[in-house]
Order: sequence, then C-alpha cells, then structure tokens
Amino acid sequence: MANLCFRKDEFRVLFRSYKCEDTGEQFEDDAFALLNYNQLVNQYRVKYK
Repeated sequence: MANLCFRKDEFRVLFRSYKCEDTGEQFEDDAFALLNYNQLVNQYRVKYK
C-alpha cells in the first residue's frame, strides 16, 4: 500500500511494482504505471463523483 497525491488530495492505493533482486530498487513498467494511475483516478472520482 502507498499514499499517492492527486490534485492536492492523498489516496491510499495498492501500488504495483517490480523489485530488482540485485539492487532492491523498485520500478514499474507501462502496465503497472497505468494500473496504479487508474486506481488513483478512480478513488478521486468516487470521492468527487
């Protein structure tokens, strides 16, 4: 779970990403980026109809 900001509001989303086994760095591909963004926007839409 992660707190992300969208239009000055903060929302909690299930953040999807990959984690490099060698460096421990987290990163996302285009599919995960879109999924994370859509979760954020959908919560904004629910809040403000």
